[in-house]
Amino acid sequence: MDRGIRAVWYDLPEHGRDEYLSWLHDVHIPRVLSRPGYLWAAHVQNVARQNRLAHTNDPSVPTGNQFLLLYGAADPHILVDPSPAELRAKASAETRGMMDRRISPR
Repeated sequence: MDRGIRAVWYDLPEHGRDEYLSWLHDVHIPRVLSRPGYLWAAHVQNVARQNRLAHTNDPSVPTGNQFLLLYGAADPHILVDPSPAELRAKASAETRGMMDRRISPR
């Protein structure tokens, strides 16, 4: 049973989107799920009609909402140890490049 969920909302540019999505589904998600404690992942594109969701006007909150990436873990500590920043620092150049394609991740 999952006890922790990590959610990342973000947008993508049109150019390179298919390449990113292939990498995400074929390489990145399977790699994350191979780590102990990760139980599942889901990735969806937001197809809801615009103006149906409430958004904050706080400029410190990123605005990405086109895609939603979710990870479920057996314990919430698994999602932050190591932290996303620590994982990024150890990631390959390909992974960092692909993740840099995300626009306004939150």
